[in-house]
Amino acid sequence: MPKTVKAKYLLGWMSQHEAVDALNACVFDPPLTKKKAIALWKQYREKVEALKSRRPDPLPSLPLTDQERVAVEKHVEEVKRAAMGSFLSSVVKVCPEQLLARQYFVITERADEYGQAMIDERTRINHFLGIGLQFTGTLPPPRIIGRTQLAVDLPHAEFVPIVNPSGISFQERDRYVTAALTPDGRTLLWCGYHRTYALLVLRQAGGDAAGAAPLLTVMTGMPDVQAFFAAPTSVRSTVLGDHPALMGDFLDADLFISVNLRKKQAEGKIEQYRPNKLRAIVRLVDDRS
Repeated sequence: MPKTVKAKYLLGWMSQHEAVDALNACVFDPPLTKKKAIALWKQYREKVEALKSRRPDPLPSLPLTDQERVAVEKHVEEVKRAAMGSFLSSVVKVCPEQLLARQYFVITERADEYGQAMIDERTRINHFLGIGLQFTGTLPPPRIIGRTQLAVDLPHAEFVPIVNPSGISFQERDRYVTAALTPDGRTLLWCGYHRTYALLVLRQAGGDAAGAAPLLTVMTGMPDVQAFFAAPTSVRSTVLGDHPALMGDFLDADLFISVNLRKKQAEGKIEQYRPNKLRAIVRLVDDRS
């Protein structure tokens, strides 16, 4: 029996092909046939198509607390000095339910770990600004997986390959939660889905987190964001359409499906495709632990 983690899918916003692939990555008892997978997808697709038009207006910024204001000012200065500083637009605090979503899954077990760590205002600030989340260990040496291929085990998928004089290494991305603006000014959650979902659950539970809201670093002009809005994909069309997925949909029992997702681990793959020519990607592979 493969190892699994609990997850949620917004199945109705996926294309049929994406939905079948997503369901094939899960474990069902009894196993799900392709016919049943398509039928399941159609159930959720019909619910999405039945939704009223829901193009949310640009989200208003919420006032910062004194503690948030101090942390944001420091964060802005640090980001400006870093490699991505030229793309920094602002840091905003907004209600998370109406954030546009381009990622149609969350691993709820991972989000639960974030939720347990965000016990007060300070830890919530740190998690959304990426403070203290950086990987401080040492990556293991590459291992041979093929005649011209090497692999490096990574602690998570937020790494990118970096070309250097000695070859290729892997560097962690900035850990703050980022957002991008659509051409009409709506806020799209770019990365940090598990932390944002965790905060949604905390808000729903009440207590001192009932009024908490995420701090999002808004980046403008990043190459991957520009590529997303330039490419005619189904996800882009959905984000810009009349029935986009919203983060609050992950809490709507009519719109999400809970699944047991095969557990994965991040791996950096390095391949020599020509003499003295290397290329690399970060991918998810079946968990070997």
